[in-house]
Amino acid sequence: MDKTQLASKIISFWNMVEFLDQKEFPKEKPENKKIVRDEQKFSRGEIQVKRRRVINLFHEITPNTDLEQIFKEDKRVFLRNQWLSQKKHVCIARIKRNMCESKIDELLHIQEYEGNKDQSDIALIGFRVSSQGQYEEKTFSLSPLIWGIMMIYKYGSEARSKITQEEYVKCIEIYEQYLMSKGIVSAEVMNELVDKINQDYMLPLFNQKAECKGVLIYHLYATKEDMEKRDGNSDDYSALARSYYTNDLLLVKGKIESGAFGNYNKMQKNVIDYIVSQVEGIPDREDKVDIRMERKVLEQVLAPDKMPIGKWPSEYTASFMQQVAINLALSSRNSTYPIFSVNGPPGTGKTTLLKEIIVSNIIERAKLLAEYKNPDDAFYECYFHCGTLKNHGYDNNDCCYYRFKNEKINDYGMLVASNNNAAVENITRELPNGENLCKGLRNSKDNPGLEEIEKMFDLSKVTNTEIYSVKVDQKKSEKISIEKPDIYFSWLAHRLLTKSEVDTEVFREWGMLSAPLGKALNIEWFGYYVLNPLINEFMNGRERAKHQMKYKAAVDEFRKQLHLVQGLQEQMEQDSCLEERYNHEIKQLNEQINLLTHKISIAEQNIDAYRHETLLNVQQLEQVDTEIARIRAVYNEYTEKENVEKQHLDSYNVRIQSIEQCVIDLEKKMNLKDNFLHLIGKKTERVKNLEAAKSYREQQQLEMLPIQKRLAEIEVIKNRLNSEWQNQREKRNWITNNQSVIEQKVRNSKVSIVRFWEELEECRRKVALKNQKYEKDKQSIKEKWNAPDEEFWDDYYSDDNKRNIRAQIKNIWHSNELDRAREKLFYYALQVHKEFILASKAVRSNFVNLAYMWNQRCNSKGDSVRIIGKDRNDAFSHLFNTLFLFVPVISTTFASVQTFFRDIIEPGKLGMLIVDEAGQALPHIALGALYRCRQAVIVGDPKQVEPVVTTSIKHMRKIFEDEILHPYIVSDMLSVQNFADKINPFGSYIVDDEDTGKKEWVGCPLVVHRRCIEPMFSISNQLSYGNTMKNQTKKPDENSEISKCFILQYSYWSSVTGNEISTSSKNHYVPEQGEKALKIISAGFEKYNGIPDLYVISPFTSVVNELKSLVMDRMENTKYKQEAEKWCRDNCGTVHKFQGKEAAEVIFLLGCDKNSKGAVDWVKSNIVNVAVTRAKYRLYVIGDYEVWEKNKCLKLVYERVLECKKDER
Repeated sequence: MDKTQLASKIISFWNMVEFLDQKEFPKEKPENKKIVRDEQKFSRGEIQVKRRRVINLFHEITPNTDLEQIFKEDKRVFLRNQWLSQKKHVCIARIKRNMCESKIDELLHIQEYEGNKDQSDIALIGFRVSSQGQYEEKTFSLSPLIWGIMMIYKYGSEARSKITQEEYVKCIEIYEQYLMSKGIVSAEVMNELVDKINQDYMLPLFNQKAECKGVLIYHLYATKEDMEKRDGNSDDYSALARSYYTNDLLLVKGKIESGAFGNYNKMQKNVIDYIVSQVEGIPDREDKVDIRMERKVLEQVLAPDKMPIGKWPSEYTASFMQQVAINLALSSRNSTYPIFSVNGPPGTGKTTLLKEIIVSNIIERAKLLAEYKNPDDAFYECYFHCGTLKNHGYDNNDCCYYRFKNEKINDYGMLVASNNNAAVENITRELPNGENLCKGLRNSKDNPGLEEIEKMFDLSKVTNTEIYSVKVDQKKSEKISIEKPDIYFSWLAHRLLTKSEVDTEVFREWGMLSAPLGKALNIEWFGYYVLNPLINEFMNGRERAKHQMKYKAAVDEFRKQLHLVQGLQEQMEQDSCLEERYNHEIKQLNEQINLLTHKISIAEQNIDAYRHETLLNVQQLEQVDTEIARIRAVYNEYTEKENVEKQHLDSYNVRIQSIEQCVIDLEKKMNLKDNFLHLIGKKTERVKNLEAAKSYREQQQLEMLPIQKRLAEIEVIKNRLNSEWQNQREKRNWITNNQSVIEQKVRNSKVSIVRFWEELEECRRKVALKNQKYEKDKQSIKEKWNAPDEEFWDDYYSDDNKRNIRAQIKNIWHSNELDRAREKLFYYALQVHKEFILASKAVRSNFVNLAYMWNQRCNSKGDSVRIIGKDRNDAFSHLFNTLFLFVPVISTTFASVQTFFRDIIEPGKLGMLIVDEAGQALPHIALGALYRCRQAVIVGDPKQVEPVVTTSIKHMRKIFEDEILHPYIVSDMLSVQNFADKINPFGSYIVDDEDTGKKEWVGCPLVVHRRCIEPMFSISNQLSYGNTMKNQTKKPDENSEISKCFILQYSYWSSVTGNEISTSSKNHYVPEQGEKALKIISAGFEKYNGIPDLYVISPFTSVVNELKSLVMDRMENTKYKQEAEKWCRDNCGTVHKFQGKEAAEVIFLLGCDKNSKGAVDWVKSNIVNVAVTRAKYRLYVIGDYEVWEKNKCLKLVYERVLECKKDER
């Protein structure tokens, strides 16, 4: 299988598990009961109460219930709410979930201890009826859990192929047909239906019958408009399967299988990697970087050019690893890994991290918005297709919707999602909290410029105002217009968070930075308190013209401040390159020095060579002179020989000449006779004399030949000697000339050496000057920008805790001047957003259509609007991305994502997803949000509360086990955080088990802890984080108010023995321990003179419930009775209740006796870690130490508490 095929298989598994994981039997909340009672009293004329827009009714169903009669009676009683909801839910036949768990364990041969027995109920049957009691077709639902157990009962290990939703539909068809055949659902029909299902399911499985008892749930609305607005979003109580995520899971699965999702961009590939991250055989990332240890990477990540352009207003800066995480999170948008995870142990500043990301996104978007001269130039006009009014729209005025021309604007919307309602509320309330913001702006002495920032963000000091409509009296509908101080839609933020329109002189919500949406009630509140007032009061034509001028001014101010910030950042970036420039310059100088040194060496070598050459020349000159002398001597010798031979030759020549003359004379004397006689062979005397003369002449000539030959030979020798002499002379001249050249070269080399030495000394002087300047500049830059030096890095990597903390709390590469400038830029970016929104007709139109889509507004004709089909799919993402301009951060629970974004069916339509408390969320519940977003920042801690999985599902899912799904089934700790950490290349290792040294890879870690003092910090640090956290929590001043309220002087372990009140029902409450806890609680009420800042946390639900009963019983007749009720409700629970919360003091009530080994072993490190880190200053552990010392986590707690107690003393 390739990755996409694996992903499809895994999603199918998740979808089936989600389907089987049945929700609890519907319960009516106490506050709703009170509302109904009050309305009944009103109808009887007993009291006066405000009319409710909707009343939620829960009616008990018995075997004799007449549904139609209930509806008639309610219409008679609730006269002010006569509009019945379309959905009327019937849930009957309660079953204990733990009974199902036991059956699953029996069928699958599972023997595991579960610490908290699930006491909840589930419904066996669910369906809907009309107001006449008529069954609504296709609404029947059989308990998926019971059905799944039956499949295992019938088919055993083969059940995995049978447990499908298609098979489920087939199985319930018989009951669907039965109800359809009956029409009206009478008491008799319900009883018969229950009997049928008892026969088919309950008796075979449990050998017992379910009773025909349950609940009828529906709503009564005040008006038709209220019904149309709210009814479509009401909970589907009778659909027994959990359906919060199934549609999204099937959507993603379908897109993957069709090839429309998975390989088109980095985010899609990363989502596929996320899904398959646990599959065995898929290799771990090869590019993992232990971000805490790699200095080179840290320097790159924290380089000035990576600094976010803005900063959250505060005197404080992010710590070292916080800034690392911030920079990596912001750069992940453009990286190969757009899903980035942060590991945030308790108290390490996850909210600070999120604030900085939020600021950066707002400013980056403002840069894009500021490119437009007119805000409406940023949009393309789009048309609906299914409306009945102008241009097929839904309103004649706002008949169109608009989308951004620049898609990049959509990158910066921020959706915060969590499995934890408290986490969603915390971030939503924290961001607009002006009081907390201003607390961080008060220390102007150490941070010059903070006073100016405070004037921008403190509502009591700002000069900007806006006119808002407010109520003078909550009981009256009359409104008046009042000028209110305004930073960023401040009064609207106040209205939303307080759910009040009543005027108040002082309010602290500084800006509309965030809003909780998701569920229907939140959307309704947002529409009523924010969206419609914004449209009606600010976004009309007259106001728009005014704000277009303001928009231009806001853009000018923003650009001016942006230029200032960028200038400072460029200066810092240049300064950060000091060492690089210095090294480059020193390298060049050293290269020059080396070159000059080499040149000097070469010149000196040349001089030595020239000297050697001179010696050779002298030797050669002597040899040449000797040879010349020899040649001359030989030449002279041959000259003398030549002269002698010439004399001999001359003597012969004289004789020959004499003979020649004689011959001539004789020939002249010859006559005819002599000639005639000679012809006939007779010679005359004269002839004879002539022949004798000629013969003598010839003899002499022959004798001359040897002489001539010798002379010729002498001439050749002399010529050769002369040539040799000439050569030697030339050689001598060459040697002489060469010697002159050499002498000149020596002189030149000596001159060069002097010059080279001068240049060398100059280079060395420059090096010394640059060294001095570098040290001076380095110190100056360090002071100016808090730049890191070798001392910093030595501290960072030091094993000495104090030195390491000194580095960890630092924020390198920043300055007060730059921080203040970045904070101002944030303010001006908000003003750009504000005026862009108010100056844009397109934005108004999108807001109006969004209100229509949410059923929060009537159109200009006064009609309710229902945007349908393709129009919803086409428009919603554009409308919602426009809303992000107004509310930069929108939060929701994961359970609401599927419904909230059901009209966004294409991937990557939204910007950044921020997952908070990701360690608590099951991996699959984030899939719909990941699918729709372009980037994700996952923040959480897998070492705290793990995701909640019911025991029944935990065990039942084992039926699906195979080689691929094995890792997804065996672990109870898998979470969104685990999955994101696994694919995050930037993280670190922490020791998971001290005994084995096993290490676990986590996402980019935050390490500076600022919540708990000792011993809580050390317990958590050693137990869960391999001692990687660094504590910077300050002890409270002895004279502070909180110190005066401490119940006990120091943290301690009270070892209280006793027996559990029940062993058969897994009730681990020990009365003696409860009494000890009660004493501390009672003392707390006295110390605080009311509700103490004290939590009671226990691993076991049974212990919590028993303690609550004890407290309520003992305080029944005290002055703290009402406070005790609230305290028990809010401050007493298991660890799951308190994730993300903190208190000054915590009682960790352990329970258990010597017979509870299974329970003691069940308490793992994550439970202990969360419990102890809820306590900021005092931890009171109550439990039998002899029982709990067998649990190594609690043994560590005991040891650390004991050490701390000794230190305190």
